[in-house]
Amino acid sequence: MGTTAAVSATAVKGQSQAGDTIARLITVIFAASLLVVAALLVFQLFSRSADARHQFGLGFLSSSAWNPVTDEFGAWPFIYGTIVTSVVGLLISIPLGVGAAMFLSELAPAGVSNALTFVVELLAAIPSVIYGLLAIFTLVPLMRSYVEPFLKATLGFLPLFSGPAFGVGYLPPLASDISRREWFSRS
Repeated sequence: MGTTAAVSATAVKGQSQAGDTIARLITVIFAASLLVVAALLVFQLFSRSADARHQFGLGFLSSSAWNPVTDEFGAWPFIYGTIVTSVVGLLISIPLGVGAAMFLSELAPAGVSNALTFVVELLAAIPSVIYGLLAIFTLVPLMRSYVEPFLKATLGFLPLFSGPAFGVGYLPPLASDISRREWFSRS
């Protein structure tokens, strides 16, 4: 009787290992296909941009000139603006997101934590474009009339004032992801 149980356990273990091997192989195939698609995308972008590279050169990336009349174009202001606003947004959202996740998983009572975690996950499900549209229609009139003139007159030279909208947009997904992964566990 003990031999029959050992044989059936070995058979189940063998089937499980075969299933694991097949699942691993399928996962590797799909991961490799993603890399192939990314490589093909880069190849297509590079090959299809040959005319633009020939006409404008690689200086296009570092030039700040933008004059359509003389066919002078530069992408540096756009690249710089994207980098600065992304970094400022991350500097705002990472501490707030980690703080919210720590509060929800460590400090808040269970009832409050469950309710707020639900709300944060609902907010994380909304695309950041929607937050941007809400900001445009609700905050822009207020900011244009009162806040912007004051900030521009006093602190307009700092890049900080282009990043907060990005930081707020990153906040719900970050807090939801951190608290869902239970990086901070209740003891």
